[in-house]
Amino acid sequence: MTVISSDPGARDFYTNLFGWPAHVSPEPEAMGYTLFHKDGKAAAAAGPLMNQAMPVAWMTQVSVTDVDEAAAKIAKAGGQVIVAPMDVFTQGRFAVVTDQTGAPFGLWQPRDMSGADIFNVDGAYTWSELTTRDPLGAKEFYREVFGWEAHDRENGPVTYTTFKVDGAPRPA
Repeated sequence: MTVISSDPGARDFYTNLFGWPAHVSPEPEAMGYTLFHKDGKAAAAAGPLMNQAMPVAWMTQVSVTDVDEAAAKIAKAGGQVIVAPMDVFTQGRFAVVTDQTGAPFGLWQPRDMSGADIFNVDGAYTWSELTTRDPLGAKEFYREVFGWEAHDRENGPVTYTTFKVDGAPRPA
């Protein structure tokens, strides 16, 4: 998870809120990109807005083996590429995209940096949810792009859908 913000106070806010030590990239080209740790493991990051189309928001990133291929699939499935695939030093390859309804998320192709190393513990990432006006379209989009399996559960008047990979929820 990355918080995308042009506010330099974001680093202090999350350090104070969660107790995450902040490690700011020394490279000027990184524009203050910050990696937060919990118990010595990468927990989240804060990065600058890369263009005016990017919202100030937390952004879920999906790990992929090939960012360029995934971005092409997203465009073919009706999504948009907001920030074209780019190398992030030797850490990995990155893009910002939207699904077919405009919900933004990131793509991450790991190289030296795998992504977050800690999940499902107090003060760390546990879950992402998509709230959409087009649940059927979302199911098709994410199946087409990532091969995710949609599993529905009735919750009163609402159908709650989770996505799984090889039968297991992610992150597992």
